[in-house]
Amino acid sequence: MTQKKPPSKQAADLRQRAEAKARANKAKARETLSPEAAAQVLHELQVHQIELEMQNEELRRVQEELEASRERYFDLYDMAPVGYFTFSEPGLIQEANLTAAALLGVTRDALVKQPLTRFILREDQDIYYRHRRELFETGLPQVCEMRMLRASADPFWVRLEATIVGDPDGETRGRAVMSDITEAKRAADREQQVGLIMQLTTVEEKERKRIATDLHDRLCQSMVCVKMKLDMLGRTDLPPAAGETLRQIGESIRMLIRTTQSITYELSNPVLYERGLVVAIKEWIQNEYKPQYAIEVVCRIDRKKIDLPPDLAVMLYRAVRELLINVAKHAQVWNAELTIDHYNDRLRIVVGDKGAGFDPAELHNPSGSHTHYGLYSVRERLEYLGGTLDIQSRPGEGTCVTLELPMTGQTERKPSHGG
Repeated sequence: MTQKKPPSKQAADLRQRAEAKARANKAKARETLSPEAAAQVLHELQVHQIELEMQNEELRRVQEELEASRERYFDLYDMAPVGYFTFSEPGLIQEANLTAAALLGVTRDALVKQPLTRFILREDQDIYYRHRRELFETGLPQVCEMRMLRASADPFWVRLEATIVGDPDGETRGRAVMSDITEAKRAADREQQVGLIMQLTTVEEKERKRIATDLHDRLCQSMVCVKMKLDMLGRTDLPPAAGETLRQIGESIRMLIRTTQSITYELSNPVLYERGLVVAIKEWIQNEYKPQYAIEVVCRIDRKKIDLPPDLAVMLYRAVRELLINVAKHAQVWNAELTIDHYNDRLRIVVGDKGAGFDPAELHNPSGSHTHYGLYSVRERLEYLGGTLDIQSRPGEGTCVTLELPMTGQTERKPSHGG
């Protein structure tokens, strides 16, 4: 049972006056009323007194609930995860919660009666000026994003959502919700950068393909024609010296044709477009990688058909090349392993070796070695596409790099934050 609060001095004085008046009325009633009427009046007074006490108790209970509700409201207001504040039409802060003060790195008292512009980056002052003007001119909710200043810290991004409210005294003021969106902005910027990289990759691949086509259809074909004419000339009767010279020229042209074909293959592998990722990787390993680096690659490749958009197939093809070339250059081994399979609608590519290994922390150290920057670039592109790149490596214990990517909706890009 809750303990009743002691009456205030005002309530005690009122009770004394009421009791004195009641005694006076009682004495007067005894002089003018019959015993039966006096008993009836006394009964009515007792009932009325009980009713008043009950009403008083109900009012006290309601008041206690209101006080508790107000305390809860202020707790929610002050401890909310976003900043709340009200401001006048000139832009002076009138009230603010603790979160708003914490976001700006000052005490709440330091905010009241201060212009909000004091905490806004100079370059973004016009954003807030237009925001406040539109709010008070139209009376419609307004939203803006801008950079704000915090004591002894870098500027940070906020999203400001403001509405108009009216006070009982007739004053119009703005009420705003301030949210820190710095991390969302950074993530959006990173995704935009990766998106630009993917676009540049597509443009670069188209240009590679165009140059490779020109080399094959023009230069290489022309050299083949020259070689055929030299071969025809070589079958005629020529002096020995002239015949030897012709043979040497023919051999040089043959080497030029091979070199041009190799460059064409390097620029844009036609097998990738004609027969797909898996076949292109296998042929590159067999015809280019193994002869150049003398490294045996054990391939474990799922026989299921893997259909990928051209830009995605190009990215994965170049990623596998990057990983295997890293093995050749840095792992100090004579063999490597390549696994390509898919399960649960995800494509998985694993490149592993038991060589020198490295510290994966180097990938996040801008001042460190640039040897593995290619892996960092691959990781960013995969994450943009909803995939992952996992690196398990320790110095002297080899390296295992796993790429995973969704097989469903591969062409869909992750949405950018912040619009």
